[in-house]
Amino acid sequence: MKLRYLSVLALLFSAAVQAVQAEQGCPDGLYPGGAAPAQICIPVPGYGVGGNIPAAAASKAARKLTWGAVALSSTGEIGAITGQPSESKAKREALARCAGYGGKDCKLNLAYKNQCVVVVWPSVVGASAFSQSAASVEEASDMALPACAAKSGAQCKIAYSACTEPVLVGN
Repeated sequence: MKLRYLSVLALLFSAAVQAVQAEQGCPDGLYPGGAAPAQICIPVPGYGVGGNIPAAAASKAARKLTWGAVALSSTGEIGAITGQPSESKAKREALARCAGYGGKDCKLNLAYKNQCVVVVWPSVVGASAFSQSAASVEEASDMALPACAAKSGAQCKIAYSACTEPVLVGN
């Protein structure tokens, strides 16, 4: 009787340890890292790349592309936003941010989806900013800086850069 009781107890303890080791508090695609007690969840290398998502997770989750927008004022205020669910929301938020920073004549300059953007400003007083979107910040910069210099006749500097990132939905 005692042996059976100890066997059941050992089996339950073993199952509990395995469950804790399997779960470890991190969602799919992440594994625990860092030192306890401030343990963090770290992305599994390659998870989600090239369709590398378990079938159960893939059926529940999808990546949704997001929008970004830039609004500029003639006095130098930049209103920029990324990660918005729609073009119209991105435009509204960019204009609101520009006005919130004190811009009196904010105008929408650019809206973009699933890309990166840079805003470059010429060194000439009173000159307008120039923005460009592309697949990467580097690519957008390579296009924006020379175009700004040609348009303004002055050297230009990057005032803002960002990328929209897809979000995981449906989990």
